[in-house]
Parts: sequence; structure tokens; C-alpha cells
Amino acid sequence: MVRICPDCCNIDIDKLEKLGLEIVEECIGVCGTEFVAYVDDELIEADSEGELIEKIEKAT
Repeated sequence: MVRICPDCCNIDIDKLEKLGLEIVEECIGVCGTEFVAYVDDELIEADSEGELIEKIEKAT
């Protein structure tokens, strides 16, 4: 499961959904931080949208 904040993440969540991942859109407690998401209980951080998506794919 990927938990991601639709307000802060600054990525196109549709791109993650197209990968067939279970996405939960909610505040994840890192307000104002771009390119972050939780995969299960692991915080994933990146420098860009593409890098975050790649890291999420590898972690799932």
C-alpha cells in the first residue's frame, strides 16, 4: 500500500494508479515536503517525481 498526500506530494497520483498500486490519499505528516510517500511503513523520499515513482516501484 502506498500512502501519499495529494496536497504536498507534488506528483501526478494518476501515474501511480496506472501502475496498479493500492493508493491511499491522506495527510502523511510531512507537510510541505515534496516527493515523499509511505510504502507500507517505510518513508520514501526523492528529488523529483520520476525518482519517487521509481523508488515506489522498487519498494513494492
